[in-house]
Amino acid sequence: MDRLDSPTSVSPEKKFLDHALFVDGEWITLDGKGVLWLPSDYRATSVALYENTVVLGHRSGRLTFLRFSFS
Repeated sequence: MDRLDSPTSVSPEKKFLDHALFVDGEWITLDGKGVLWLPSDYRATSVALYENTVVLGHRSGRLTFLRFSFS
């Protein structure tokens, strides 16, 4: 599992079945294309990626789990 405590300085990227999943502040991208824009309330202070699941950690302590399907 990749973990990042400061996504504004460096963002994690995870390869999954020939796809590159990337979290970049306002966007989650897949293969270099923005697939999900994150409103300010959902932007993360920490990020974890495992296979096709993204977990966003928020300043409030809340976690958001997102699972992607690559079909």
